[in-house]
Amino acid sequence: GAKKITSKGVADLVTATDKANEDLIFKGLREAFPDHSFIGEESSAESGAVAALTDTPTWIVDPIDGTTNFVSGIPLTCVSIGLCVGGKPVLGVVYNPCSDELYVGLKGHGSYLNGVRLQVGDTDTLADAVVIQEYGYEREDGILALMSTSAALLGNKVRALRQFGSGALDICFVAAGRCDAVYAGVAHSGLCSAWWPWDYCAGIVIGEEAGCVFKNFAGEDFDLFYRKNFICAAPGIMEELRAVLNSAAS
Repeated sequence: GAKKITSKGVADLVTATDKANEDLIFKGLREAFPDHSFIGEESSAESGAVAALTDTPTWIVDPIDGTTNFVSGIPLTCVSIGLCVGGKPVLGVVYNPCSDELYVGLKGHGSYLNGVRLQVGDTDTLADAVVIQEYGYEREDGILALMSTSAALLGNKVRALRQFGSGALDICFVAAGRCDAVYAGVAHSGLCSAWWPWDYCAGIVIGEEAGCVFKNFAGEDFDLFYRKNFICAAPGIMEELRAVLNSAAS
């Protein structure tokens, strides 16, 4: 049917389906887990703030990740549901209804695509790597310029550079060995240019359980609420990729 579309910003669409999906997911989760907390993309947008993550078990939901793809009829869109316990992601579920692909990760128990165990690729050089570049939500001139610079620097160093428009699926593609890395944001301490917690939460568990490494551009272990920049990569190319991305700001 027709998709009623509004906008949360220059690069962030929202549809009636986003809101309906989030309401449906939260209703089911609240009935099953009445003592848990909940953070959702649409409810956060409506309240104007993202709730703080506490030690209480917390579900973090993106009802449609890749809304622009969804609106445009591009079959790269998904529902992303993550669970944090003690402030750390422990469960991730990502479902792409277009391809009927269900990714599930449970801390300490592996990650799976339609029941088949996932394993990150063994690529150990950028020259052999397929890397996904994603813009964040911001479109400031400084961010766009640095994103263009990083793409230009990577362009002749990697096997291929791609943009798919769904952060959760990007991470799942790396976990499945279809691609070798995904990054978002730029190497500039004053610019918050990456994603929100609901974009990462489920994917982090799926990726880590498949052997992916998550870092920010500074090389620090990734924090779910860090919004400046982000890398998920096969272990063998993380440091080489990080060096190139940081050189874009030099």
